[in-house]
Amino acid sequence: DTFTMNELVSTFETIIGESIDQSNLRKKLLKLDVIDETDDKVVSGKGRPSPIFKLNRKVLGKLPITETFFKL
Repeated sequence: DTFTMNELVSTFETIIGESIDQSNLRKKLLKLDVIDETDDKVVSGKGRPSPIFKLNRKVLGKLPITETFFKL
């Protein structure tokens, strides 16, 4: 499955019921290698095309249970 960062942030916000900072979440997930940017882009309206990401399930499965993606 692939997704945009906006879709991922929206999913996280729905789950936790709070707004989160998109750029901080993106940096954290890329640093942990949990998501990989694909070569594809989505063009929606004005501005730069949005990158499309995919989940790196191998890395995600190896993260410690105590790892958090944002402060709760």
